[in-house]
Amino acid sequence: MAAQINNEQMPSSARDCYTPCSMSNGESKVKNPLIKTARWSALAVAISIMSISTFQAQAAIFWPGGKGNPNKDADYQEGYTAGQEDCRADPRSCGVRIYPMTKNQGFGETEPNDHILNADGLLLGQFYHGNTLGPFDEDWYHVITDKPSQKLTIYFLADAGNFTETAGWIIQVRDLNGNIIAAFDSAPPGSGGENGGEGGETGETGETGGNTATPTPTDASPVDFAKVTEVTLGKVGTYYISVKSKEDKGQLRGYNIAANLENTGQVTANPDENRFDTETEPNNDKANADQLRSNVAMTGVFNRTLLKRIEVETPAKTEYIYLYQGCDTRDPNTVPTGQTDCVCDITNNPVTPDNPNTAPNQSPADACESKAVITPAKTKYVGIFEYDNDTFVYHSEGNEQLRIQLCTRSNCQFNKVHLRINKDNTGIILMEGPVVPGQVIDLGAALQGDYYFELTAEEEGVISDTGDSTVSELVGPYDILLMSTKMAPHGN
Repeated sequence: MAAQINNEQMPSSARDCYTPCSMSNGESKVKNPLIKTARWSALAVAISIMSISTFQAQAAIFWPGGKGNPNKDADYQEGYTAGQEDCRADPRSCGVRIYPMTKNQGFGETEPNDHILNADGLLLGQFYHGNTLGPFDEDWYHVITDKPSQKLTIYFLADAGNFTETAGWIIQVRDLNGNIIAAFDSAPPGSGGENGGEGGETGETGETGGNTATPTPTDASPVDFAKVTEVTLGKVGTYYISVKSKEDKGQLRGYNIAANLENTGQVTANPDENRFDTETEPNNDKANADQLRSNVAMTGVFNRTLLKRIEVETPAKTEYIYLYQGCDTRDPNTVPTGQTDCVCDITNNPVTPDNPNTAPNQSPADACESKAVITPAKTKYVGIFEYDNDTFVYHSEGNEQLRIQLCTRSNCQFNKVHLRINKDNTGIILMEGPVVPGQVIDLGAALQGDYYFELTAEEEGVISDTGDSTVSELVGPYDILLMSTKMAPHGN
């Protein structure tokens, strides 16, 4: 930030020698006052609150000779340069403090900012004040990089009661997709993660006045022990910073946060962010499910198998006819008198051993008997498709939001697919129904454990004659993308 430093903020000796002071030998005593003013202005560079170019602009405004007076002698230039480098290396030894740059800041979070979609933008180098209201209050901020491999520096202070009591929060840095690329405990080094920094209870000031000696830790302001974290951001784009309470230690407390970006000059090529994985067959059931990872598209192919099947056109038929017992049309002697065949009229000749209608001289002596005549079924061969089933699994730590989308990178050929999502091997079903390519499904995973995603052909009806199901054709390449930002659902 461009903190304006005036004479009242300077130690007394710096004010006394703001212009070159005369020495007895007639030489200008310039190095000490230059160091003083340089040390005050160099704070911004030491904590990365402003860029080097801004720092040089400050130097040109506030430092004697800062505009590059061509008449200044070599000693003057030497003192100027030495003062610059001295305070850049160790701003605290120059008597400069972070606190004057934070106590009058007017920026703050704007609630609600508990989601990636409503994150507050951070002006680089400016402290923002925030509050953690409860266990589900998570504050989100964002910064935008304009060069690859920039270094992000985050400065974290507690509330004004005691800036060094920074313990109690978790600070996370995410990429555009919500993947966590860095996470920090807000506790300062050496605190054991429980208490504030090592500066003690020295209050807000701790200024050294006119004393030019290096101050001891007890002379320093508590804000000099702010939690400072750094992470290199590989790609150009938007990055997110979230602050949430660590267990219950940050609840009902305030904090201050600032961020700055610095060019590293790193030229190493960064890998493509369009990550993907592939299914492994067989993955038709939960025992062989492929693992899903957040923001990694799982690609696969729906296959189908042609099966040869016999289909009945006319079912088999059985008929019963009645013939004279012992009658054979091939032997005329067995055919009853007056008949040309063996067909027996059951109304005249009941099926009984003692048939009164049979004359004593007629053959056969017994009445009718029944015989079954079977007509075979008429069949044909038909081909049917059996469609592929694919199963995936994602392990969740619970209490997080999930987003599922199909066909984000594939030109899917099918119109719809049946998706079933259930928890472990339990009866808890999060969703079941048809999904079309490109459809986005948002859901919350409340419990820790494995969540299974089963993709099958969508049934459309039943053939009444056979009882077979008709399904929507499911064939060709596809991908399934699961996105998790580890953000807790806030519906509770």
